[in-house]
Amino acid sequence: MKALLIFTIIAFSLRTSAAPWLTDLPTAMKIAREERKTVLLDFTGSDWCPACKMMKVEVFDKPEFHRFADANLVLVEVDFPKAKTLSLAQHEANNYLMKRFGVEIFPTIILLDEDDKYRGKTGYVAGGPKAFIAELEQIPNVKRREPGTQVTSQSKEIFRPAAKIEYPQLALRAISGSKKPLALINNQSFAQGETAMVKLGDTKVKVLCEEIRKDSVLLQIEGQPAPVELRLKGKTPTIDIPAKTD
Repeated sequence: MKALLIFTIIAFSLRTSAAPWLTDLPTAMKIAREERKTVLLDFTGSDWCPACKMMKVEVFDKPEFHRFADANLVLVEVDFPKAKTLSLAQHEANNYLMKRFGVEIFPTIILLDEDDKYRGKTGYVAGGPKAFIAELEQIPNVKRREPGTQVTSQSKEIFRPAAKIEYPQLALRAISGSKKPLALINNQSFAQGETAMVKLGDTKVKVLCEEIRKDSVLLQIEGQPAPVELRLKGKTPTIDIPAKTD
């Protein structure tokens, strides 16, 4: 009972940040839903991993990242320290998240939307806050508002697409590999979790390959409110992506 109580209390790490770092994902998801933000999970070995320490000093402790996080992110530290002792409940929760997302190296950054759906991942990015934020902004829907703006459950702010864009057809041409499969969409190859710009005629659209399945992929497409399943050629060869609606 005591361990469960410890687990459910909002726990803040000792990081220096305007946006607090939580250690409880369910609490973070509740905040993300209320404030329409993205959840950032930082899988770290805070007291032994050199790259993790560099990430903290070069990015997470910087005011530029604080401003971006305040406006767009709910931060969660998933720590695997060697010198520091975690509670049994926290240790089990962190291990569960590591297995859920298949994390093998530190630091690994996982992005989830407010519905607890996987949106993408990254790791240590050299170049400070500017480079790291640019990396995050390649993932659809991570950046929603400028620093200094906040959205609460009371404000009920609605985010709408900036303009209508017509998308020509997307085609899933092939899936290869088993342990680490790759999907060929039009002429762009994707690993699971990767984001890239796909050329469609005279334009390009940002696509996140959320999941690679046996004969289909689940895509998050720029401007679309929900993921789209695209099946292999011969089953459902292509898919027309409808225009954004205001």
